[in-house]
Amino acid sequence: MSLDWICYVVSAIYATLLCGCLMGLQINFTKKRMLTAQGSYTKSKAVIQWKTQFFLLLSLATIVRITAIIAATVEGKKLLIAEPSSENEFIWQIAASFGSLLYFTAFTLIIWFFSKIIYKQAESKQCVTMSVVVWNVVLYCVHLTLGIADLVTKQWYLIYDIALPLFSLSNIALAVFFVILSWKIARSLQTERRETIDYHLEQSSQSGRYQRQPLDQRKAAGGTAYILPRLLKLSVLCALMWTLRGGYTLALRIWPPHGRAKPKALSSMQWEAIFYCVTEYIPSLCALLLMLMKPKKDPARNFLIQAEQDQGLYPSAVNDLK
Repeated sequence: MSLDWICYVVSAIYATLLCGCLMGLQINFTKKRMLTAQGSYTKSKAVIQWKTQFFLLLSLATIVRITAIIAATVEGKKLLIAEPSSENEFIWQIAASFGSLLYFTAFTLIIWFFSKIIYKQAESKQCVTMSVVVWNVVLYCVHLTLGIADLVTKQWYLIYDIALPLFSLSNIALAVFFVILSWKIARSLQTERRETIDYHLEQSSQSGRYQRQPLDQRKAAGGTAYILPRLLKLSVLCALMWTLRGGYTLALRIWPPHGRAKPKALSSMQWEAIFYCVTEYIPSLCALLLMLMKPKKDPARNFLIQAEQDQGLYPSAVNDLK
């Protein structure tokens, strides 16, 4: 019994990302028009543009991935994980490669946004921006160059033997960046919380009681206190998925060609579809949910959360995620 239906189900799952991206773009454009009418668009311009770029890149990556999976399944071909044996399989491998690159670029945008929150110096922000741009340009140029070389030589192995290990290492490096940046955010929040608690304890000791804001002002602070923890959880998930992705594809260079690269019950195409879905869909969905879902506002906050909100500790850019 053919299990090709797995590939079509995976494609349908991917299609939900398109729905989320379209919803996000609609919300973004509506917010832009509203803020422009109010004359306050400039304050939120950078974050709105970043979210628009992320939605567009994720949409393009999803379209490329769905097209490659369906077309390769219909023709009974392989994608990126298995080495191509013909020009036809090489074409689908290139399609899979650029789908992976587009997902990679979309998640480097999240790294870029994290740097805007963490670093205050313009030089540090510019350094991260240039690193992200150069990193992506090098990967795209390598894939294009090796792809052209494969077409000219008719060997069909350069992408698989050179570009795949390079991209696998880049996946692991991206996971490391997520770990480092999330650690810096967590450390920064811990420092600010400690300083805020010390400040309010000092004020309480002088006045004899803790001065609280009115409830309506506390609600106005919104769910910002929940957004950065969500970003931290997203970064940990991304680190796990990109490590899994990079480690597995890099391990394929060590395993024998017909060894333990996939479960025996599945064809190469079916296994690749599942592999891409697990490592791309889950973090992409979580990123979309972070940007689309408004955080819950709970008036019954504890002392620590209240102190953080009173002092306005969270970066202003994070408020625009809501």
